[in-house]
Amino acid sequence: MKYVIDTSSLIDLRFDVYPPDVFPSLYKLLTKVTERIIILDEIHAEIEENSKYKGVLEWLSDEMKIDPYPTRRLAEVSRMEEDYEAGAGNGASVVDIRLIAFPKYAGFDCKVVTSEGNQKTPPKEPKHYKIPLICRLEGVECIDLLSFLRENRIKV
Repeated sequence: MKYVIDTSSLIDLRFDVYPPDVFPSLYKLLTKVTERIIILDEIHAEIEENSKYKGVLEWLSDEMKIDPYPTRRLAEVSRMEEDYEAGAGNGASVVDIRLIAFPKYAGFDCKVVTSEGNQKTPPKEPKHYKIPLICRLEGVECIDLLSFLRENRIKV
């Protein structure tokens, strides 16, 4: 199983939920599962653009795979961007839609990892849909950061 990780989870991991000054062994353990983690280059760029989150990328080892986005499915991704009005409201951004589309069209088992909350009742307008809801609608498995750690048997 592979995991494509959202910006929110990387930020939560580093700053909010599991900071390295409290959980230093977590980052050593994460390097043991780097072959299962996919960081899309767009996610990497999104974090790099915000100097506030510079420390997020420090722990990513050289072994961590930064994947360019597959261009073979851009028509499907464009359809999803339109369907969910990406970037138009407080819902999914264009990068979020690409994150969701990656496992859908990757050709191998892959889950989305995000820290965004689950919307049990869909908002009236798709521009307010968050990652977990869109994943559910698109048939993409979505888990939170804690579930990712559990599935990979990472214990600190």
